[in-house]
Amino acid sequence: MRQETGAKLNNAQLNRQLKLAQKLAAKGNKEEAIRLYSEIADMFPGNRRALDGLAKLGKPRSPDALQANGGELPEDLARELTERLEGKQFEAVLDKACELLASFPNSILLLNILATAHSQQDQHEQAIGHFRHALEINPEVAKTHYYLAAALAAVGDFDAARASFAQTLALEPNHVGALCQLAALKRFGGGDPQIATMISLCDAGGLPEGLRSRLCFALYKALGDIDDLEQSVRYLHEGNRIRKKMLGYDAREDQQLFAHIYKYHQLLGESGLVVEREPGGIVPIFILGMPRSGTTLVEQILSSHSQVEAAGEVELMSQVGTALVREQSLLTDKTVRDLRAMYQAVLAKKSGGGAFVTDKLPQNFRYINLICTIFPEAKIIHVERDARATCWSNYSHNFVTNDLGYCYDLDDIRTYYGFYTRLMDFWQEQFADRIYRLSYEALVEAPEPEVRRLADAVGLNWEAGLLKPEENKRIARTASQYQIRKSIYKGSGQQWRRYEPYLDGAFDRFGK
Repeated sequence: MRQETGAKLNNAQLNRQLKLAQKLAAKGNKEEAIRLYSEIADMFPGNRRALDGLAKLGKPRSPDALQANGGELPEDLARELTERLEGKQFEAVLDKACELLASFPNSILLLNILATAHSQQDQHEQAIGHFRHALEINPEVAKTHYYLAAALAAVGDFDAARASFAQTLALEPNHVGALCQLAALKRFGGGDPQIATMISLCDAGGLPEGLRSRLCFALYKALGDIDDLEQSVRYLHEGNRIRKKMLGYDAREDQQLFAHIYKYHQLLGESGLVVEREPGGIVPIFILGMPRSGTTLVEQILSSHSQVEAAGEVELMSQVGTALVREQSLLTDKTVRDLRAMYQAVLAKKSGGGAFVTDKLPQNFRYINLICTIFPEAKIIHVERDARATCWSNYSHNFVTNDLGYCYDLDDIRTYYGFYTRLMDFWQEQFADRIYRLSYEALVEAPEPEVRRLADAVGLNWEAGLLKPEENKRIARTASQYQIRKSIYKGSGQQWRRYEPYLDGAFDRFGK
């Protein structure tokens, strides 16, 4: 027994020793059980099973002893860090948590907060290290396994992520997040018990609407894997129904926004605002279009180039653009120049010394006139995809953001798609020389000639890595994060056809 606890134990060894200590206590071998629990508690001061075992045997660890071993974080400090984390003050959290770690090296809560702050900064390797340290202290905390799995998935280590999600479920079989994330990462076969677990949870009632909606989308994917399409689409419709109800989306609000955009364009033209291109500096590349049209793939391709960094989806242009079109009195020379300065500051943090930085927020298509005015040097890539494939992909994804309310109803999607196409036709008339149109279907059908033309349009010299976006190690925070780890492939555009018999002609208006 001493030989196995004499060195740092892995999870399996630790569980064996804990079970052995429990059996010894049950058989009345109190002295040996205390000794074994104590060795485990010395090695893993936060291990709850060891601490509970000692307490039951009349040998509780004192608060002083726990503090000496770097015990749990005091409640007031935990609250302070959690509030900063929720307020997205990630740098402040990292500074404070690193300072506290010297005093509380075995605080699972502190390690999880530290790791989460790193994850939010796309520093996933550091996060993984902290999560694993927390699991060395106590391997039976389901949420730590869950967060570790998410970080592993973010860096593309899908085998390890699947194993960690599975461990989460071993400890907490009804963990909805782990069930849904694992569903996205695996291919289901007939008789997979996870499907029965998800159906039972979803249909039993009692779950919060948000969790039930997530399960419905996961069941759409799982049942689709085993070709039970009737059940699959039933859960998809239900998940979308719940999500639309939660968001309270009304298409009239978008109709009004697009009407304002056209009026604002006229006002922008009459204002005579001109921003001169400055020599040098970072060149923004706006990759835009409908969500799920291929913008993430294009970003991954371009950021494979040595001179291009990816900023992900930068909300600033969309936020300010929406404010300007709704309150047009804000349109002044100062506002425009302040926006340029703020946006350049964001890109500078992301540039890593590169000459170009991508912003792939799809909804930026609404403000192409503003982009052309503020950034005369910007490159604009409009990614176009088959309307039916795009609309289905929007409908079949449960987006993290709450800004895409139109996605959860087929009528709303068709309406919004109409807003999008009419506006892009208008922008094409106004700014044809500024917009590079890229067909997603052409890109996946013949990648090399399309990528070469794209590189020329942006002003990049050719690099072979542009054809291997799956080897790009950057982190994507979009619904496409799993697909981009694959090489450029065909086939996803036909996914909607499997479900066409169940859609009551929803996409007939888009032609054949």
